[in-house]
Amino acid sequence: MKSLFGPLLVAIVFFTGVFTTATPTASAQGALTVTLTEDPFLCDTVVRPLGTVAGLVPGEGIEFSSPQLNGTFSRRNADEAGRVAMRWNCDRAQTWTVTVRGLTSGASATFVVTGKTAPPPADAPIGAAFDAKTAMTTAQMAVWKDFSPFNTAGVYIPVNPNWDNRADKLQANLTASWVSTVFADGWSLIPIYVGFQAPDPCQTGRFEGHSLDPATARNQGLAAAADAVESVTRLGMPVGSPIYYDMEAYRTGCSEAVLAFLDAWTEGVKAAGFVSGVYGSRSSTMRDLSQALGRAGFDAPDAVWVSTGNGNPTAYGLEVPTDGQWVNARMHQYRLNITRTYGGVTREIDENIVDAPLARANAPAPVPAQTGVDSDGDGVAEPTPDNCDNVANPDQADLDNDGDGDVCDSDIDGDGVDNVADFAPNDPTVQAAPASTAAPAPDIVDNDQDGFAEPDQDNCDRIANADQADLDNDGDGDVCDSDIDGDGIANADDQDPRDPLVGAAPAPTAQPEPSPTPEATPAPDEPVEAQEPTLEPEPTPEPSPEPTTAPQVIVLPTPLPTVEPATPLPTVNAFAAPLVDEDALADPVTVPAAPPDESIELAADTVTITVEDESALLPYTLAALALASIFCLGMGYRSFARYRRTTI
Repeated sequence: MKSLFGPLLVAIVFFTGVFTTATPTASAQGALTVTLTEDPFLCDTVVRPLGTVAGLVPGEGIEFSSPQLNGTFSRRNADEAGRVAMRWNCDRAQTWTVTVRGLTSGASATFVVTGKTAPPPADAPIGAAFDAKTAMTTAQMAVWKDFSPFNTAGVYIPVNPNWDNRADKLQANLTASWVSTVFADGWSLIPIYVGFQAPDPCQTGRFEGHSLDPATARNQGLAAAADAVESVTRLGMPVGSPIYYDMEAYRTGCSEAVLAFLDAWTEGVKAAGFVSGVYGSRSSTMRDLSQALGRAGFDAPDAVWVSTGNGNPTAYGLEVPTDGQWVNARMHQYRLNITRTYGGVTREIDENIVDAPLARANAPAPVPAQTGVDSDGDGVAEPTPDNCDNVANPDQADLDNDGDGDVCDSDIDGDGVDNVADFAPNDPTVQAAPASTAAPAPDIVDNDQDGFAEPDQDNCDRIANADQADLDNDGDGDVCDSDIDGDGIANADDQDPRDPLVGAAPAPTAQPEPSPTPEATPAPDEPVEAQEPTLEPEPTPEPSPEPTTAPQVIVLPTPLPTVEPATPLPTVNAFAAPLVDEDALADPVTVPAAPPDESIELAADTVTITVEDESALLPYTLAALALASIFCLGMGYRSFARYRRTTI
């Protein structure tokens, strides 16, 4: 606000950026480092980054001072990195010598800000608003009404002098007659009330601060509202007009006290039939109001007025508050300390975009005044008719009709048992829990640590199985189920433990043992017929170095048809043994077949294909080959001898 914007430096902790065009500062002292963003600084009235101060103790308070600004003009706190981001605006070429000092560390630095003149910015949009330190005369207002883009003016209404120590608080022109005249000329007004500021520990300027105690601050807020209502009434502004409280920027640590003050301000203004508004910066006032919006028991203002000085003439896109908060009930002070001339009348002003309630000659219908106040913000005034004075309950529900609303009634159903001890606090017929006959619930543990507790959830209590797979859905997980596929055959005896259509292999049928007579032995040149697989017979005592090939057995899987032999298969002859003694060929001896091996399991349905062993024909084949070779050699020798005789 113009009344409080004598200092031009604004050091803001809420954003700390890395500036791309850094210019080292001169005359740094102590451990602090000052980096300037822009040198010289463009004086176009827009608030822009000035630079950073680094090397402070994290969170410590710092103080900015300048002889050109009459000493200390700003106080801030360092962020968690010991840095402070500075912002600056100016409207004319000038040089400022600024000293920054840490209040805890004592470290300091001095730097120079040099401003250069910028061309005047474009005019404000048609229908914009301006505010100035003091009200112009009615004649000057008439000139600006004809030549300026503005149709709304902000004016500082009188404040109790005990709560306002501004040097420019007197308004020589602002009277009831002045208000009546400018209303008649078509102006709308923004009544601005600058009273108590944030508590002294959080002050950024030298103003009268309200109490840090929320209860005391609340009483001060109610008193400020009453004083403001009296002031606008004395000026002739109609009931239903808005009144905007100017709460300048403050440091962290006083949010609850400020909110208590502004909550009471809103209650007092609305109780008198006026509209509550609050002005402030995004970094403090708007931040706290936005976070408190919707809080139970908090009366938020009807409209807000956001100050940024960012040069952007729009009421939205401000980040704080969000665009969804105070829709059609906000103003934006987008330019500060700019000098404008219209129709020969020159004034230094701030410029604003308006989308909020304004004071006019024909004010909207006043908000109905309530008896008492509405401290919990539920729309029902206390002490009557609200049945819960300090807890918001717009529905005023009262189950037992005892005059105490349910949200603040210690015995909602009126059965004589407090809610905390009542098993059914909303049922007057039930006070205690019914006796339970159920067995106590077992302790829930997870012994195998698979993420499923035993005994109810885990289908394998002692073996970890995070997937809880259960093929046959019998409640026993596969990793601990003795019959995984549920076909009634244990896994150890099941040919395929995961296929319920495949069970155990049939037990092999024992073959009758033949009598060891020579007549049962086939001739050496007869092929040996293979039988169902059995254990290999024991080798003869003197094995031959030339093994014969054992019968090859190929077992095909189901579901091929089974080929049943018509007659029992013969036993294996001794010549089918893996190792054969050549001397045994002359005097073959029948060796009884070994009994079937019970450990060998075959599929129930198989087809057996055998390859006969013809190793008994090998000696005859070799003999024939030898005779043929001798015959060929003899014929060759005979031909050679005949040739020799003819040539000699």
